[in-house]
Amino acid sequence: MFQKGKLWVISLLTLAILGTVINLQGMSSKSTPTLRSFAPYITIKRDQIPSYLIDMIYHENTKKVTGNMKVMVPNRTTKPLDELYFHLYPNAFANWKWEEVTKPKTNGYLKVIKASINQIEAFPHQKDTLLKLNLPIPLQPNKAAMVEITFELKLPTRGLRLNQTPYSAYLAQWYPMLAVVDNQGWHIDPYTTTGDPFFSEIADFKVHVQVPEGYTVISSANDPHHEVANEKQVTLSQQKIRDFAMVITKEYESISGITKDGVKTNLWYLSDQQAVAPLLLGAATDAMQFFNESFGSYPMKEIDIVLANSGYGIAGMEYPGLVTSDAYIEEGKKSGLLITLWPMN
Repeated sequence: MFQKGKLWVISLLTLAILGTVINLQGMSSKSTPTLRSFAPYITIKRDQIPSYLIDMIYHENTKKVTGNMKVMVPNRTTKPLDELYFHLYPNAFANWKWEEVTKPKTNGYLKVIKASINQIEAFPHQKDTLLKLNLPIPLQPNKAAMVEITFELKLPTRGLRLNQTPYSAYLAQWYPMLAVVDNQGWHIDPYTTTGDPFFSEIADFKVHVQVPEGYTVISSANDPHHEVANEKQVTLSQQKIRDFAMVITKEYESISGITKDGVKTNLWYLSDQQAVAPLLLGAATDAMQFFNESFGSYPMKEIDIVLANSGYGIAGMEYPGLVTSDAYIEEGKKSGLLITLWPMN
């Protein structure tokens, strides 16, 4: 009788242990990515640069951008990489830690919804303005990984560089930006309001932008510059630039000029800036011609100047193919409209 009872207790303990093991295995399979569907890293040339493919939708009512981004990340260092880093600069506006004068009126953020690396789910590690993704397999030199990130951007009001008004959205450093890595390691310096804290790789960009009816997209690319008749997608492409900036608007008008070297200069102005627009366009075109003659031909076919005076830190910013400026010129400083742009391209 005692022997039977002992066997019964042992059987129950065995079943309990087996059940625990099965449960633990189930939990493990959910928290640890499987390599079964892993697509091998591709081999690249030594000088291969990153490439971005971004699909995004601008939501006028909520002042949000939802998007999906695919980034080809090459390892051009001499060491294997175990992780990848991306800057999430808009998260600086989620909990402002800097000067009161630069504090946004309403908060903003850049949220990573999900991520994968070569078709393997990656679990995002987000801290403030930095995203870390652990690689399922080390990325060897002269190999490239394909990273896919789904994200949501909330635009702040009166943000520094990143801003929204009732009829315009100013998008700068608005997507997860691949950090720079070299033989010294990853350059993941934190966000600051001192100077321009943005250090990014030269890359190729292809961006599909979906905007509501009546909006125009101004960007770092050679833009089609047409008003969207119905809600639809505009495709923008530009090669070998460090950043992809945009202004999505239904309140700006434009006039254009062209330099002797054939660079088109587009000046975008608001209705109350119409009187100074021709003077500013002339100054911009003259400045561009001067730079072409002094430093060499401008590498892009056109440049957009947006007279943005809608918030602290919006005017006087420079991006590849796009610069924001105040709507005035100081006496004797006509070339100042574009002088800070040249080193950015």
